[in-house]
Amino acid sequence: MKTENHLIPYQTGALTGSRVLVFAPHPDDETFGCGGSLAIHTAFGDPVKVVILTNGAKGDASGSMAKADYIALRQRETINACAILGIRDIEFWDYEDRNLADSEGVSEQMLTVLKDFQPQLVYAPSPMEFHPDHRAAVFWLEKAIQQSNADFTIAFYELNQPLIAINALVDITPILEQKNQAIQAYTSQLKERAYGDICLSLNRFRSFTLPENITHAEGFSLADTDIIRKRGLLSIFFQHIANIAPDTGDAILSCEVNTMNNTQQSPMVSVIIPTCNRKDMLKNALKSVFSQTYQDFEIIVVNDGGEDIDDLIESFDKDSRIVPFRHEDRRGVAAARNTAFKAAKGKYIAYLDDDDVYYPNHFDKYA
Repeated sequence: MKTENHLIPYQTGALTGSRVLVFAPHPDDETFGCGGSLAIHTAFGDPVKVVILTNGAKGDASGSMAKADYIALRQRETINACAILGIRDIEFWDYEDRNLADSEGVSEQMLTVLKDFQPQLVYAPSPMEFHPDHRAAVFWLEKAIQQSNADFTIAFYELNQPLIAINALVDITPILEQKNQAIQAYTSQLKERAYGDICLSLNRFRSFTLPENITHAEGFSLADTDIIRKRGLLSIFFQHIANIAPDTGDAILSCEVNTMNNTQQSPMVSVIIPTCNRKDMLKNALKSVFSQTYQDFEIIVVNDGGEDIDDLIESFDKDSRIVPFRHEDRRGVAAARNTAFKAAKGKYIAYLDDDDVYYPNHFDKYA
């Protein structure tokens, strides 16, 4: 079985010396997720550009401010926080908060900024995040990468979900106070939740494998665009999960009790996926199902009044395990699931949204 140093770094490294572009789903994600590293970049003299994708309007849980005033407040906070980090180049794209996955034009706008700025290093949230805007941001980026021939490294950062595939740690101990000051600039958000404590606690945790003099670090999963184009975004994280498993020579494998190859004891799972006009996200959802270690499943895809997806279904359905349905008019997620449920033949029903994915061992509990 692989030892710890094969799964996480035991030393820090510098990511400096590059043109840096940051995609932040909300005003504050750039600081919370990679603010320390950005401060190191600017101190080194690297050009840094920050793009805020949504207006952050949903951050006002109390609803005490007019929407326009609240958006303006969050932009001022971002400008102040970025100034503390040494960043002046900021764009606000103003997509609706919590609606990024359904917004049109995101990947096209990303393509434009990639072409104009020509970054060598792009910071983006991890696809393992549980906030829908965080996940949507990186899936839109994947679409832009597939449509571009630009080559750069992506540094996936963590916000509300610790990364499982860390391969780079950046020591932010020397500039910790600078990052904390930038966090404090987000007064409106600190009123909602103790984001500063949460963020710096994660940075403290990331020092676990590092020398004692390093008290805080930011963790990243680095990947080049050619890997994304060839294998898909999620392959990076699936590979890390595979690395956790015992090696073929480990004695633990002699105790294997998995009966997946015994068809009499392998109940079929019916995976129900409703979808509408999110073809690229559906592609990732289907990839995650076909990557399962447990392979006794069918997939029922219900196109709820969206664009044609027959070519995508055909590219995956080499062994006739996808059952497609189409609603001519949009009826909603509940109706789409009901259509699929009536057609399901499996002993178990598993639901998967088109903007979500399964880990490779998700179905093992059915074995």
